[in-house]
This record gives sequence, structure tokens and C-alpha cells, in this order.
Amino acid sequence: MSIGGFTALGGWWVLAQVPVVLGGFLVPLEHARLKQSSVYALARHPVYGGLILASLGWSATWLSLPGLGFRAVVALFFDRKSAFEEKLPRARYPEYHDCTLRVRKLLPWIY
Repeated sequence: MSIGGFTALGGWWVLAQVPVVLGGFLVPLEHARLKQSSVYALARHPVYGGLILASLGWSATWLSLPGLGFRAVVALFFDRKSAFEEKLPRARYPEYHDCTLRVRKLLPWIY
């Protein structure tokens, strides 16, 4: 399994133990707390970042130009989706602003 796969699975594992509504968009329940440890100490959206890395690995493995184009679409999609999803925690958790300054959005230490 790739680094991207491990990152995505790590994010899913943590989400499975936090009170959130999983659907098209993540919605934390009223009593949920902001998760800032484990994989979420490295990226605010590790599942999305992991999927971006996995799509990059896939296109590199197959040496596919269409695959690189697909990866770009995947990256853009998850960047925009995560930006939309961050509106709720920004409004709900006062400490979220500090988290955005300290923790990268999708890819640890990169973006």
C-alpha cells in the first residue's frame, strides 16, 4: 500500500471514532471536539490528501498522461471540497484558526 493509501486510511480510522456525520460532506455533531492529534496533527484533511497522493502514485506507476490530468482534477476537487467543509469548523471552534496556521490543509509539510 502507498503512503497516500496509509494517509487516507489513517484519516478514516480517526473519523470512525469521532462523532461526525459521514456523507457527501463531513458534519461534526454538536458535542464533537476538534481533532488535532494523530494524523490530524499533520494535515487538516488527511483522507483527501491521501487520495491525492494515491492518484499521483497511480498515474506515475502507469506513466499515464491522462492519469496526470486525472490527478490534477482529483487535487482540485478535494482542494475545493475541503475549503467548503472548513466553513463549519471555523464558525464552531475558536481554536480552528490557530490550527490552520499550524497544520497544512491536505499534504503534511507541503500544502
